[in-house]
Amino acid sequence: MGKHLLILPLFLAALTAGCAAHPVPPPRSAPALLPANTFDGKWSTNIDPASGPIAQIYVREDLLFAYTADGTSYVLSRDTGRLLHVHYLNGGLANLHPPIVFKDNIIYTALNSLQLYDRRRGDFVRTIHLPLAVRSGATGYRNELFLGADYPDGGRLVCLDLTREYVPTRWTLMFPGASESSAPTVYEDVVYAAGEDGNVAAVSVDNREPAWSFGYFVTLGPVYADLQVDETGLYVASADTKLYCINRVSGKVKWQYFSGTALKDSPTLTKDLIFQYVPGTGLVALEKGPPVVDDPKGPFFDRQPRWIDADATQFLAEDNLHVYVAQTDGSVAALDKTTGNPIFFTKKKGFVAFAPDATDNIVYAATDDHRVVALRPVLGTGIVGELVEVTHPNTDRPQVALTPSN
Repeated sequence: MGKHLLILPLFLAALTAGCAAHPVPPPRSAPALLPANTFDGKWSTNIDPASGPIAQIYVREDLLFAYTADGTSYVLSRDTGRLLHVHYLNGGLANLHPPIVFKDNIIYTALNSLQLYDRRRGDFVRTIHLPLAVRSGATGYRNELFLGADYPDGGRLVCLDLTREYVPTRWTLMFPGASESSAPTVYEDVVYAAGEDGNVAAVSVDNREPAWSFGYFVTLGPVYADLQVDETGLYVASADTKLYCINRVSGKVKWQYFSGTALKDSPTLTKDLIFQYVPGTGLVALEKGPPVVDDPKGPFFDRQPRWIDADATQFLAEDNLHVYVAQTDGSVAALDKTTGNPIFFTKKKGFVAFAPDATDNIVYAATDDHRVVALRPVLGTGIVGELVEVTHPNTDRPQVALTPSN
């Protein structure tokens, strides 16, 4: 029997013991055929409790990173959960941003430095000290790293050349008088960045030349959320209450979604949907494609959600039929992708962190007893494993709030 179908003994205890301070694992049950619409534990890995609680987890390519309260990074195999490396990072968790993975290196960005580790061996490579204060998360492209930083005269988009040994700054782009806390993004040799002044810029990776003829696209409120981009457009969530889909080439709005409240969370892009968390509303699912009927006003039309789940806070994963989301109580729910209606969800509540990933339907989560787990949905019969307890919708659970799709 493939080991990937088995769950470690203590994992089942973690999911059934709730908030017990020292959960005792029950006897391991014999692997059996799992019913449809349940979760199987693909793997579970202990994290050293001496590092403190798990604060954040991230999926990056074939790796999963677990940051703990003292600023330690545990690097796991995404497929098996095997612990590969442990990195004790300078500066602690407070100024630590999500990791960046290059072909040969793992890079951590702190307040005023980059810490590089060998990707395969896990060895420390070097520290690059920066003449700036890092404000945003970073994105890597070729041999460059792009991030938002604070300078005395305001925020700047910074291009760092990692092949330079001493002065890595290649160029900067100023956002006068405004910080840049939104992480930039890159697509086809163009880097996109936004400032807390509401300005959105698109410039050449190589020489900082503007990609849009009119310079900046301007929103009516600060942009705090990380930018997202793919072949369908540039997505900007603004505190002016709108999520914009912008034409990458022209810089003009393709469509916009009015949320009714300031947006500070970054949208998640999948192959056919966009998921945006809206405070006070829930998780909103929006169509990526063009509208069925063109708005007579022209390109500035308002997109209506496919559905809204008032109980969901975060997109986690998807497959052809389902969307997997984090709930307000810290549980994981499987929703019908078309309607948003709940199908099944974990009895375990209070997961403390999640690592969203749109490439498959595996849910990566961290528990309050120092574990990182991978949950695999079982959608048909004939799968052998050990059941992760789930519940199914009933009349006591509020139903998903639906809105018409345009």
